[in-house]
Amino acid sequence: METDIRRTLVVSTGHLTRRVAYILQGNDHEFSRRTGLCWDPVEYGWLVRNVHTMATDKDYRRTCPRCLRDVIDVAHARKCDYVLFDCDAVELGDLKLYDW
Repeated sequence: METDIRRTLVVSTGHLTRRVAYILQGNDHEFSRRTGLCWDPVEYGWLVRNVHTMATDKDYRRTCPRCLRDVIDVAHARKCDYVLFDCDAVELGDLKLYDW
């Protein structure tokens, strides 16, 4: 059996709006159903799965908030499978930061 290794973009939660962070924190199932976004809470943020699907699906792109879409696009361009939003992670200079 071969080992499965996945790439993860680790990025600051500051790239999310307060509204989106609140949705992720509350584990909003309606938001997940509407956007197709899959995520899990971690100690200081969230792990977003299915990056490739989220970056290439037209319905997702239409319904997903801009702040998430921007980070997903960077992760997809870097061939990452996951995005880990962490409060202590680095801020990406080319992405907008939200002060909350």
